[in-house]
Amino acid sequence: MVEMPLNNEIEQRFGVLPNFFLLASDTPEITANLWGFAKSAYLDNPLPSLFKERLFVYLSHLCEVPYCIARHIGFLVGLGYPSGDRQCRSQTVEQVLPLLKRPLPRGEALEATISLGVASLPASFEFPNPDTAEEEAIFACATHVFLQTPDAPRAIIALRQVFSSAGLEFLNLFLAFVRMAHYWTESHPELRFEDDINQLLATNETLAACLLNDLEVKDDALNQQVLEELAELRVKDITDRKQAEALLRASYDTFRHLVENSPFGVYVVDADFRLAQVSAGAQKVFENVRPLIGRDFAETLRLIWTEPFASEAIALFRHTLETGEPYHAPSMTERRQDILDTESYDWKIERITLPDGRFGVVCHFYDLSERQRYEAALRESEEQFRHLADSSPVLIWETDETGVIFVNRYYLEFFGRALDDVRGMGWANFLHPDDAAAYVGAYRAAFERQKRYEFQCRFLRHDGDYRWLQNVGEPHYGLDRTFLGFVGCSVDVTDIKAVEVELQASEERFRNMADNAPMMVWVTDTTAYCTYLSRSWYDFTGQTEETGLGFGWLDVTHPDDRESAQAIFLAANGRQEAFQLEYRLWHRDGRYRTCIDAAKPWFSGDGKFKGYIGSVIDIDDRKQAELQLRQQASELIQLNKALEETSSQLSERNQELDRFVYTVSHDLKAPLRAIANLSQWLCDDLKEQLEAEYQYQLELLQSRVSRMEAMIEGLLAYSRVGRIEVPTEKVDVGELLAEILDSLMPPPSFIISIQSEMPTLVARRLLLSQVFSNLIGNAIKHCDRPDGRLQITATRKGEYYEFSLADNGVGIAPENHERVFKIFHTLKGRNGQESTGIGLSIVKKIIESEGGSLMLESDLGEGATFRFTYPIVPQ
Repeated sequence: MVEMPLNNEIEQRFGVLPNFFLLASDTPEITANLWGFAKSAYLDNPLPSLFKERLFVYLSHLCEVPYCIARHIGFLVGLGYPSGDRQCRSQTVEQVLPLLKRPLPRGEALEATISLGVASLPASFEFPNPDTAEEEAIFACATHVFLQTPDAPRAIIALRQVFSSAGLEFLNLFLAFVRMAHYWTESHPELRFEDDINQLLATNETLAACLLNDLEVKDDALNQQVLEELAELRVKDITDRKQAEALLRASYDTFRHLVENSPFGVYVVDADFRLAQVSAGAQKVFENVRPLIGRDFAETLRLIWTEPFASEAIALFRHTLETGEPYHAPSMTERRQDILDTESYDWKIERITLPDGRFGVVCHFYDLSERQRYEAALRESEEQFRHLADSSPVLIWETDETGVIFVNRYYLEFFGRALDDVRGMGWANFLHPDDAAAYVGAYRAAFERQKRYEFQCRFLRHDGDYRWLQNVGEPHYGLDRTFLGFVGCSVDVTDIKAVEVELQASEERFRNMADNAPMMVWVTDTTAYCTYLSRSWYDFTGQTEETGLGFGWLDVTHPDDRESAQAIFLAANGRQEAFQLEYRLWHRDGRYRTCIDAAKPWFSGDGKFKGYIGSVIDIDDRKQAELQLRQQASELIQLNKALEETSSQLSERNQELDRFVYTVSHDLKAPLRAIANLSQWLCDDLKEQLEAEYQYQLELLQSRVSRMEAMIEGLLAYSRVGRIEVPTEKVDVGELLAEILDSLMPPPSFIISIQSEMPTLVARRLLLSQVFSNLIGNAIKHCDRPDGRLQITATRKGEYYEFSLADNGVGIAPENHERVFKIFHTLKGRNGQESTGIGLSIVKKIIESEGGSLMLESDLGEGATFRFTYPIVPQ
């Protein structure tokens, strides 16, 4: 056996060279066809590798020759690559044995299997894990379709539930290859296990028993029925094979017809060295030779070709006819004798047995002239591509399984290196250390998957600076669709990356600002689609990004406001104008709150409209406050109107009171003056004539009259407080107190101490004088000690002065502190110290009317301290 280059490819793909592909070593074209079918239907089939290999093993139960199941179990357990996939994880023998022992369900059992494993599959299901109910159901259905049993229609319906249309076609393609593989092995009883399979069976008795005896399968009645049906199929195959042999014999009768009608360059020289057949594809070469069929072949060649090629070709044909040794000529370019043109051919000859039983020579040739023209065009195209690549400002490269095989000039200039420095995987030496493992891994993974990839990473430029490159690799295939590697480019995106980083930072700053702003912020695009809502929006409404973005914000707008809000927004968006609107927005506490939404359009640097940026402010509390203010304003208007009426009435009442007080004062004072005068006359005229008792009674009468006059004057003063306008002026409190003490003339034994620096106020002098006069007079009047004292001080407290008058007199019990300020209340009997009970009432009323306050600190027998505050400037 001559080793073929194809064998190396097969061994590299499987990890071993299966004997399956060595059965037709004498006809390499058959092996090539087998290998092509295996790659397209089995190895490169997009179904998962482990799924295909396990299904191959399961279906190979049904193959009469144990080679298929043994070889594919070997792949499964690591003797080679499962489905030719180096990345597929192998299984253990223990994991494979349950698959070998699994029966094939039929009828109701198949329905139960489908119900358990297929009917309940989720929509996202792709492919089952090994030894699951899903795998068992899919394998069972695939087997019924494979065998075309009576259950096959039901099985195909179930498979359509699992696979897409394309996926089901790939499954059918895979089943077709398995059927062909079974037929091929059964047709070659000389096929033997490889050494690795023999070793596997020798070291695993249980596995060997399952494969070589298969007792469990044969003892199972259901499987026995399947085997019987399979035997029927095999009988049918034998019948078909015999019919094929009959057809083959019949085909000898049409040999001449087939050759002569072939579109390829084929002609036959018979045992007499004459042209016997010339295909349609070869007629052009012999177009100037007539007659042609039956003509001496040596003469024909000399008519067409010049010497010495004609004689050399004749000798080669005769040698093959006589010895049977084939000859494959190297590609030739010769000048034609008949048409004086130069043509190129690739040709080979071999001896065959003709239908008459004699030897002949068949020549297959291929006109290379057209191909050479194509090759020239290809070279020109490649030259144009290289020129284009070298002129490109990006890094262009091509790879195969070894790595880089081509780069453009800019690639070498970028790295400042020669091709040998980056060839293969040399380019990886210039990756940034932090990016090397990730990019090399991504490249190799894409190479294994034969899929397009994109990746950004940093490469070391010739100037020592790391630059970000955007790398894109596109799969590159040969004419036979064999994956060759990648053609790709790398673009320096460092500057773009910097802009992206700055843009990302800017967006982050915007989001941070928006998320922490006291209002809700939103952004839309040109179509009015909301692309951003700040965190405060979600906190307010309870929405999420999924429910709020787009036009989801309308869902939390009050139903009565929704249509108008949308209409205003869309109209403004169409005009690209700023807008403001008010609507009610749902709050997560379970009620709608009034908000103001204001926005302006934003534009790019070139003036292109980009959408809107807006904000939403909760004004519900303000709205409620405005409503309350309006209500209060209405109430105040009514109250003011009532106050005006009351003020008018009060003014009238005050006037009436003034007249009344004047009348009372006049009417009461007149008889009192008469009584006072009469009592005084009696005292003057009868003083020495009256007895002591009558004289005391007369003095008591004078005292009562004086008291009544003082009470009337006090009532007049009390009634005027707050009603009579008294002018304000600057008042030096120290001077005022000196005047008051001079008028009161306290006894010499009563000591009055006044703070050295008393303030100056802007006040109503008369009223302040009345306050001090009453308080000082009371202190003098109610002192029962020979060493009476009164201390007067002043303290600044903000806009007020606090005055304190502290004496050491009789004091006032705490229970009487409130009582002493009530009008007409006095703490001594009527026959004791004279008091009208009005003085402190007047003091309190004056102080409070001026905006101050009055306090009393005292206890019986411990003196009294009166403190009052008085504004520095009248209110």
